[in-house]
Amino acid sequence: MHKIPVRPFFASTVLLLTVAVSAFSSTGLELVSHADQVVIGTARSLSKVGRQAVFQLEIERRLQGTLRPGEVVAVECDTGTYIAQWKEPSPPQRGIWFLRNGAVGRWTCDAVEARSGILSYPIAQQPLPQDLKYEKSAEVLDKVVLEAGAAVLETVKNNPRPTYLALLVRNSTEGYDSPAVRRLFRLYADSSRPWLKAIGLAELVKRGDVPTLLRLEKEMATLSDVPQAKRIIYMFDWIRDPNPETIAALGKLASSKSGIEGLNLAAARALRAMHTRETLPYLADLLDSKDLNMRTEGVLGLGFFASGVPIVRAEGMPGLDFLNKREATKYTTKETTEYFGFDPSRADEFVVFWKDWWLRHRAELSP
Repeated sequence: MHKIPVRPFFASTVLLLTVAVSAFSSTGLELVSHADQVVIGTARSLSKVGRQAVFQLEIERRLQGTLRPGEVVAVECDTGTYIAQWKEPSPPQRGIWFLRNGAVGRWTCDAVEARSGILSYPIAQQPLPQDLKYEKSAEVLDKVVLEAGAAVLETVKNNPRPTYLALLVRNSTEGYDSPAVRRLFRLYADSSRPWLKAIGLAELVKRGDVPTLLRLEKEMATLSDVPQAKRIIYMFDWIRDPNPETIAALGKLASSKSGIEGLNLAAARALRAMHTRETLPYLADLLDSKDLNMRTEGVLGLGFFASGVPIVRAEGMPGLDFLNKREATKYTTKETTEYFGFDPSRADEFVVFWKDWWLRHRAELSP
């Protein structure tokens, strides 16, 4: 199980809206970590008493815990106060349920999204496709994501419009990464539905997936009219994997002539935030850009490296704490300190200084 940052370096309006929406739903990590039992089953005799949904849950399969297929257990779930409509009796609901030990003879259920009255993740009616099958020993959250993701893929076959289920499953992976999660999002990215393709690409970019970064220009060129594609650009603010392949892919995108709005700058921001030795040649190239924003990223990145600023991560953003964690390096001098940061009123002066600095140190610092 691998955790990934759950907040971007530069929050955008779109990302803030996404966070606001997902704040009403629990992440998969939260649901699994709090649950004593994670099961696939069908809720029957579902009704609401005040805030509580009460029902009988027939167990079909277990993903975690001790409940056995065929068992029927009594369950109650705090739905909050936001359900606008509740049909009683509600029709049977088959899905993935997250149960905790409750009162004697009854379990409590954590709602997937209480505000919307979504108590469980729906699952596919058909068996899992080969690409989404998993071993019994797989991580529980991987099982949940693959099962729910299969429901998304099944639904979109007959529904060309975006579905809330796809967003719900996407939100379930917040803060989590694994080969299984990437496998699902690659299927999304290969979808013939442009909106689902955009969701898959965005989530893979967020995870710094190198094959996706290398194909991104070509894919994004086909998504110019897709609203969901805008989110792809903002996902670069999560990329903090300083391996050489990731950096090379980002460097290629930063220098791209594709004309895709925001793509070059997004890749440059990721390089600047990492500012490792391997990023320096790409950051130096930015100093020759005609775009002041790109030159700014180059100046900042080189200055961060010379001044010993750690990789800029989400946890360092409040109060700009990352600036207080600088550790002077052998490249930290009176001059690099003077030209640390960026002054737009002295833009040419800053660019000339860091160009000269790179020429003097390129031989020893080039990977």
